[in-house]
Amino acid sequence: MARVLDLELLNLGVGGHIFDLDALDDELPYEPDIVTVAYGTNDWSRDTTREQIASTVRRYLTRLTETVAQSARIYLLTPIWRATGSETRAGGTLFQFSTAIGEAAAPFATVIDGSTLVPHLHGLFADGIHPKDEGFLHYAINLQRAIQR
Repeated sequence: MARVLDLELLNLGVGGHIFDLDALDDELPYEPDIVTVAYGTNDWSRDTTREQIASTVRRYLTRLTETVAQSARIYLLTPIWRATGSETRAGGTLFQFSTAIGEAAAPFATVIDGSTLVPHLHGLFADGIHPKDEGFLHYAINLQRAIQR
């Protein structure tokens, strides 16, 4: 997506990670124009409640907007579809949990519904959670469209 939009990319994503304030580096020597944040599915898997995630998202985005992303446009992507998303955890279903994330993020960021980025087809996922290459292609194209809107 960065290539298509002709942007310089700095990827600080860590697979398997959660919304974690300790992972933010307040002194990165960058002034990004765009920041994407795509956490939440692992928080849901760890039985985080909706109240806990909403509080964490607000604290995370407050700190992000006060440090590295002061002048950046922030896009928060709620979790993408996963085969187990209809299970009920401490935070409800993945849809309910994602809604709590989006509502908490709305004052800080443009919220993109992650469930719309990759079609809900098992064949696009290696294990029902992680997209295969074709799934990531859908993800990139649909994210690009959402950002360009």
